[in-house]
Amino acid sequence: MEQVMLEFLRPIKIAPTKLSPGELEANSKRAKEYSRLKMAQHRAWQKDLTTRIKLQKAAIAALPPELREAASVPDYTPFPLTRQIMTETPPIPGFGEQQRQRLQDSGQSSRRRLGNR
Repeated sequence: MEQVMLEFLRPIKIAPTKLSPGELEANSKRAKEYSRLKMAQHRAWQKDLTTRIKLQKAAIAALPPELREAASVPDYTPFPLTRQIMTETPPIPGFGEQQRQRLQDSGQSSRRRLGNR
């Protein structure tokens, strides 16, 4: 059994791909352009995050002192498990009713259980 597991863990030997110098140069240019694009996206994301943090700090600083103290304390309370999640479309009336009816008819609860049935 151990030999089988070790066999699966051994790296597969892949023959090196032969590329012409032109293909290598083209691939290199594509990789550099991709890297530039991803770095620009990352910098834009960082700038956006920095702007949001600065605006948040400015908004907290603009509050009266008694509210500023409350606003500067982070709120780590978890979201309620039954919270409503907003969607782009309204719920479809009767969606899932057939499944609930089948479960009730068979005597099972509508909640899924982990482990053995």
